[in-house]
Amino acid sequence: MAKQKNKEVKKASKELERMSMSYEERWLYDARKFREWDERSLKEYEMEEATKKGVEIGEKKGVEIGEKKSKLETAKKMLEEGIKIETIIKITGLSKEEIMDAK
Repeated sequence: MAKQKNKEVKKASKELERMSMSYEERWLYDARKFREWDERSLKEYEMEEATKKGVEIGEKKGVEIGEKKSKLETAKKMLEEGIKIETIIKITGLSKEEIMDAK
């Protein structure tokens, strides 16, 4: 409770200080506050955009990894069935080294 009262006292003190300012001082004070709010909003927006971009990149990378894994599994099964490696390369788009590593 004392903590809450302390906050209220600080807030009232700041408001009293603001009210005792001249018009020009109050205008500058308010302009700084608005700038701080704008900067904070911009940072929050930039963080949201960076997070969205990160998610998009992560999803894309995940899909690429999944597709590669699927192709490697397919290549492995094709090798087990005795299909020529050149055919597997054509069908999967994998390199000979990637196919041989899938064994």
